[in-house]
Amino acid sequence: MNNQELYNKYDLLLPSKFDGGYLIIAIDEKIKSGDLDSFFTSKEIDDILKEISTRFQQDSVPQWSRIKDNLLHYFIRNHAEEPGKYYLTDYAKGVLDMMRNKLENPYKNHPLKKSFEGSFFLRFNEIKNIEDLERKFGGLFISGPKKVIIDHLEGLEDELREAYKKLNELLDNNTNDAVELVKSFALTFRKFGERAEDITDAMRSKDKFQKDLLMEVDSFFAKTESARFSDNESEKIKTVNDWERARAIYNDIADFFMGADRKISAARRQIHNASEKLSELQEYFSTRANYRLQIQKLLGFILQTASYSEDAVVFKHDFPLKPLVYEQEKMLYLRHYEFASKKPNTVIVTPPDEEYELVERNKIAKEINRQQIINEWVNKAKEQLVEQKQLLLEELMNTIWEKEQDLSISYGVASEMIAFVSEVPHIQIDIVQQLTTLQQNDLALWKTKIST
Repeated sequence: MNNQELYNKYDLLLPSKFDGGYLIIAIDEKIKSGDLDSFFTSKEIDDILKEISTRFQQDSVPQWSRIKDNLLHYFIRNHAEEPGKYYLTDYAKGVLDMMRNKLENPYKNHPLKKSFEGSFFLRFNEIKNIEDLERKFGGLFISGPKKVIIDHLEGLEDELREAYKKLNELLDNNTNDAVELVKSFALTFRKFGERAEDITDAMRSKDKFQKDLLMEVDSFFAKTESARFSDNESEKIKTVNDWERARAIYNDIADFFMGADRKISAARRQIHNASEKLSELQEYFSTRANYRLQIQKLLGFILQTASYSEDAVVFKHDFPLKPLVYEQEKMLYLRHYEFASKKPNTVIVTPPDEEYELVERNKIAKEINRQQIINEWVNKAKEQLVEQKQLLLEELMNTIWEKEQDLSISYGVASEMIAFVSEVPHIQIDIVQQLTTLQQNDLALWKTKIST
């Protein structure tokens, strides 16, 4: 079945209220109360449809001939031996039971710990082989207990949500008496305390079972280790297969418990949020008590500073009468406004300066050429250092000056060589603090020798 079939048959699987939904509920209620036989006629269906129309104040009565085609798919069947009679299907009863269980959970007064212990437990020496383990906790065999736990957790979640909503309603209701409010609050909050203790016990039971189950799985793994030294190949294969099946069962239950842990964590957060309502209740009473105290002080002061006359109550001259502070609001607005449209900004296009561009391009070309010359002299100096094992820096700079007639090139080559020597450990640089003047006579430096 694909997902499109669910969309196509949704109205058949879950009919709307006045297209058969209320009818199915009413028929089931009458059967359970004894007012209707489990096999009913179309006339009885028409009577029930009239009752539904009157109860919910409908303008017209739904016709059985119009809605029966949809209901005959999954909710109602014709009686095989008595034509003209119908009965509810098991699917219809299951849907109604699911709705009722959602509204009134059957596990409401049943401890969560007992649900875990009743579904997930291991007795001593209970598991003899892999068949026992699969019969106990295999996929199909454990689906029922899983459903019980899920229904229980969902019921717990719904119960806590309703209790939390009740706490908010109590705090928002200002008409309740203080004693009645505290009493109602305590009764509602007691549910959170009971459920918190139940969750803690259930978690202990779950963790103990998961630990015991893991020990059983480890026992199957121990058998595989023992069979490694056996000459029987079939025994080896069987032990490995048993361990893999046991591990699959454990992983399936562990995944289920992870989902249960998430639901339990959500319930704990709900309990934690409810505990904060105690602080709100305390603040509520503190505010009410302070307000009542201020009113009592004001009443006592009024009685002390007032006297009665035939016309009215007269306050003494020293009674504090406080006028209300009033300040006229100032409305600031623009006196004039220019409605004429603004002139658009004019973009001035500046023509290119060809002379300036030529000068800058020549500067860039000259700098690039100078860098290329420096790189060539640096490569020559490195080759000389490799061949002659030494290099005098002042001689190198004089040679460059004679050929290039540019002091910046000589200085650039010297700087590059000093940086190169600093990065190579096996090349030494000896500097004698003796000034040597270059041929250009504008620059003097210490006598420097580079050697390998």
